[in-house]
Amino acid sequence: MATLAQRWLTGSFTAFRVALAHPELRRVQLAWAASASGEFVSIVALGVFAYEAGGAAAVGVVAVVQMVPAMILSPVAGVLGDRFRREGVVIGADVLRAASMALAAAAALADAPVAVVYVLAAILALGSQAFYPAQTALVPLLARTADDVTAASAASSLIRNAAGLVAPAV
Repeated sequence: MATLAQRWLTGSFTAFRVALAHPELRRVQLAWAASASGEFVSIVALGVFAYEAGGAAAVGVVAVVQMVPAMILSPVAGVLGDRFRREGVVIGADVLRAASMALAAAAALADAPVAVVYVLAAILALGSQAFYPAQTALVPLLARTADDVTAASAASSLIRNAAGLVAPAV
């Protein structure tokens, strides 16, 4: 059993090392880490805000407010990386997400109506629907080999899981 876990960890860290050795893939992975960290922090912050504003039911409401528009518009947002330059879509989506997070934080601090924060949370979720497909489609364009694509995919999973664990704690 220890051998299986040891092989799995070795494979994961080897993939991570390979993905970070390539300068262009390293930039994509670092951007992915920052983006995923921001997303997880915003999820926690919105949950805390909603809970303080209206209890457990409000946390459910903010989740629905984010999920329904994202679900409806995700097919359109998902193809933006095929219609426009993927780098531009990734950057634009993250700028939209960062701006909506900053505006939501400012609205919460200014005691704006809860609906304002919830609308900004929905905009944040919409940006995510464009970001992930474009970022994933960008990797094969930057990779030199199929092994680089595989390593970048494994590294992306490791980064997202680590961001989900570490970023909210920080």
